[in-house]
Amino acid sequence: MLRPLPLLSLAALLLFVGVLWSDQPLVEAGHSMVELQFAGSAERAARILDTWRTAGVEDAIRLNQQIDFAFLLTYPAALSLACRSLAGHLGPGQRIGHFLTRAVFACTVLDGAENLAIQVMLDHGARDSMARLATACAIPKFALAAWAIGWCLWALLRRVRLP
Repeated sequence: MLRPLPLLSLAALLLFVGVLWSDQPLVEAGHSMVELQFAGSAERAARILDTWRTAGVEDAIRLNQQIDFAFLLTYPAALSLACRSLAGHLGPGQRIGHFLTRAVFACTVLDGAENLAIQVMLDHGARDSMARLATACAIPKFALAAWAIGWCLWALLRRVRLP
């Protein structure tokens, strides 16, 4: 029988590596995609987009977006399954794990809205509303994902220590 956690985790990990790899030309041009996600204003977003266009990395931008759209379908599910699996083995902290099991799916919506806002800016130029939307989605997305990953690491350490 196939176990979904290892398969989803592997898919998420491979896609994460793909996101990092496709971001490399953007970083070399002067700005990472994360910088655009946190631009927060049309002025800052326009500077980032202009830097990328001047460097001729439009294909890398589009590839990064495509890989990230696939990534957002895998990492929340993998985190959810990891939280659920680990929560069943804990006394204290079990409630948080069960909460995170459901909450991490908000990352899918947040990441999707953020990607759409970025896509609008890629297609139609930087706009304050889209730059603000991308940032407003990126902040809770990264926070929630970091909370889930941190909780999973804590739960793993507790599990190793508990008989």
